[in-house]
Amino acid sequence: MEEGLHITPELIENYLQARRSDGLAEETIQTYREKLYKVYDVLPDDSKTIYRGTIKSLAGTIRESGFST
Repeated sequence: MEEGLHITPELIENYLQARRSDGLAEETIQTYREKLYKVYDVLPDDSKTIYRGTIKSLAGTIRESGFST
């Protein structure tokens, strides 16, 4: 079975803290937070795991949720 990355709010916040430690502006951190949680929210509730191709397969749902680049 393909190995994926299980996403949790804690993982997202740890990532954001690491970016903050890298010196990113708080506005950038907030933008990252909003976008990461939009992706998190559209992941299937039973796994919240990203596999190779997950974002591509959920692209329509992600767009509908208001995600923009």
